[in-house]
Amino acid sequence: MTRLLQVRRPAVRTAARMDLHDRRRLALLTACALMVRGVVVSQTVDMPGDAPARAVLAYAWSLHPCWMGGGVWLPLGTYVSGLADLIWLHPAWVTRLLDVVLGTLCIPLYVLLVRQTFDMRTAWGSGLVLACLPLHVALSASSMTEMLFHSLLLGALLLLCHRRLVGATGLLVAAEMTRYEAWAIAPFCLLAVAAETREWRPVAVAAVVLALFPLYWLTDSARMFGSVWYIAEQGLRGPEFARPALTWPMALLDLLRKSAGHVGWGLLILMGLGIGRGLRAPAPTGRRVLYGFACFTTFLNLRMLSHNGGLLWDRHLLLMLMLWLPFGLYQIPAAWSSRARVALAVLLAGSLALSSGSYVPDQRYVTRDTLAPVRRVVSWLRDSPYRDAAILLTRCDWMSTYVPLYYPPAASQNLIVSEWIRDVELQQFVTQHRPPIVITALGDADILQRIEVVGHCHIQRDAPLLQAAPFIIYRINP
Repeated sequence: MTRLLQVRRPAVRTAARMDLHDRRRLALLTACALMVRGVVVSQTVDMPGDAPARAVLAYAWSLHPCWMGGGVWLPLGTYVSGLADLIWLHPAWVTRLLDVVLGTLCIPLYVLLVRQTFDMRTAWGSGLVLACLPLHVALSASSMTEMLFHSLLLGALLLLCHRRLVGATGLLVAAEMTRYEAWAIAPFCLLAVAAETREWRPVAVAAVVLALFPLYWLTDSARMFGSVWYIAEQGLRGPEFARPALTWPMALLDLLRKSAGHVGWGLLILMGLGIGRGLRAPAPTGRRVLYGFACFTTFLNLRMLSHNGGLLWDRHLLLMLMLWLPFGLYQIPAAWSSRARVALAVLLAGSLALSSGSYVPDQRYVTRDTLAPVRRVVSWLRDSPYRDAAILLTRCDWMSTYVPLYYPPAASQNLIVSEWIRDVELQQFVTQHRPPIVITALGDADILQRIEVVGHCHIQRDAPLLQAAPFIIYRINP
């Protein structure tokens, strides 16, 4: 297999080795990035929703490690965080600290990739911007899977630049096991290698290897849930997806607005100039591949914006911005004096501050909330007779995802009832675990009614066991 994946012709020209001075500068930049992310993670907690739920899932997996079958969330993030949980059983911190390390690792990988495809000057500028980019810092301090995905993808692109198709294929398979975007990105990477090297046999073998996991995951999902489209059906549930589609021009304007909210209009204009220059001027092979990759990710974002009626989580913008960033910074003339570059940096920073100050993102990833109601519920659970019992929860604006995160005994025996939970799953949980309590909120009365109907039980709403706004705990009678 290794011999079949060997590529004789290099995909791009290999850059010279970094000298000692550049390596020291890269180590300093990486250390500063680690320090920034460490400070943020120590002063914040995950926003309620997917991030705490992923951390809880990883902790529950660490209690009973197994091979995960088909479902909505891909397994590698759970495996990696779960293995870390085996070392230190603290779900509220382990996944976030792991993401700090992975987010910091992205910085040197990104600098080396930009250096390979552009030059050292552009690489330093791009690395510095990424190290301080608020979106990257926030995702590095959360429990989301973006940092694992980006570190795998950057490593794969860097290996492809050095014609290491075997290692790149392995990292792309790992990326496919982390984020669904990789299912579209991996074939593009292979097409780019084939177009530049004209060696189709190793690329065809790599394509077969990359197709194995998506086929397995879809097949197993169809076996478990009765539909090969279960993933798409579950992923597009919820009232936020019930929006009319946008036209492509409107989607483009919305994408520009969202992007400017994260990098500022000044840097976005530089990126636009880089896009125009990439269309006109000839470029080295690696830069052409990166340009095509950036166009492809932009197309994916535009497609999601148009199809979802303007809904695109800001984390999906990060890869696109990372790919376009060196094209923008490459427009800065190398002959400029240090004073001119500092002045431009101040202008770009001011533009970013003005844009981000007026931009309201669709989704935030960390918060400085003290979580006082959550801690009160956790304290009550520890002292209650239900400390070892299974627990039903409702959405509570996704604040309920904090409860098993800060009360680990409930990690493997809880169910958060929402529109993403099917009736058969709810009925199965109630039948098998017989949860004696439900943790809910005033706005979830319809979910409580659904629990009573599907679970054939009665909720004692007239006698709450605890009220800690927004939480209310009721007893469940069979």
